[in-house]
Amino acid sequence: MYFQFPCEKCSKKLKVRDENVGKKVRCPYCHHTMLVKKPETPIIDTSVAFIALLFPFRKYYLGELFLDRGWVPFALVFLMSWSATILILKYQKLGKQKDSMLFDTLPTDISEDISEKTVAKFIEHVKNLPVDPRESFLVNRVLRGLEHFRVLKSSSEVSNRLQSQSEIDATAVDSSYTILKVFIWAIPILGFIGTVIGISAAVGGFSGGMDDATDISALKESLGSVTGGLSTAFDTTLVALVMSMLVMFPSSSMQKSEEDLLNWVDEYCNENLLKRLKESDQAGGGGDEKDHRRLIQRWRTIMRSYSPGSRNWKALEIRCHSRLSNPGGQSMIKFESSRKHSWQRCNRL
Repeated sequence: MYFQFPCEKCSKKLKVRDENVGKKVRCPYCHHTMLVKKPETPIIDTSVAFIALLFPFRKYYLGELFLDRGWVPFALVFLMSWSATILILKYQKLGKQKDSMLFDTLPTDISEDISEKTVAKFIEHVKNLPVDPRESFLVNRVLRGLEHFRVLKSSSEVSNRLQSQSEIDATAVDSSYTILKVFIWAIPILGFIGTVIGISAAVGGFSGGMDDATDISALKESLGSVTGGLSTAFDTTLVALVMSMLVMFPSSSMQKSEEDLLNWVDEYCNENLLKRLKESDQAGGGGDEKDHRRLIQRWRTIMRSYSPGSRNWKALEIRCHSRLSNPGGQSMIKFESSRKHSWQRCNRL
């Protein structure tokens, strides 16, 4: 049998066999070597603890709802415990996310602007914060933005990368609630299954009692099975609907809190990171090498089209003669000298 456990370094989920418990394995993602530990089962422990707490009340209505209504209530308790465990873990992670929002990730003590000269200092400061970037949307977003700026040297490109990262974070948050949504759908379905089971038992007991209608004691016993089946039918539906609501409301509230956190991170990056990015003149004026060569080639083509004797040059000469006050004088000589000088510089490129 296989089971999953997270890597201690990169937090990726790994699958190993049961016989590897207590042995060292190597993560295929980050190549970190770690000792395989037996996974804990808090979900099953929570379910067993809940049933054990109800056992002293088995003679009361609350205990009968879970202990005397067949197997459906036990399945409902298991799904409820699983959902509660997920929500508790998400609540703890959300608390850590909110705590990380209080860090001064981009202090002005280093520099007011984030430029090529100071970006390395900001990256070092963020890496030295007492928080794992994988556990904080803000720290991870800021660190990625700084690293992109160090490589790309363009604030517009960094903005595009941060927008993509924002979409990735939003998708990750939404997908983390998939299993909870399945449970919210599955819990009422289990309740309806219990209803069908209870009604079937009631109908079966009633039909058996009709065969012995002349025997009063047998008829009373069959009526007891009928009422027991109906109680199972309605009580399992009641428990399922209540549990579905107990999972639905905290889940919706938690998702809203995480979405608000992502909006908070987006606002922080827009106001404190993107506005402070300062591109150098060299990065802004150098451009891409291919664009530079293409511009030179275009300029050469234009200059050749205005070479002496060409049709374009004759049209330009006629236009200049008509506009200059002294067509054959010093103005035309200066124009010809300037054109030859530009042509020589273009050939040297």
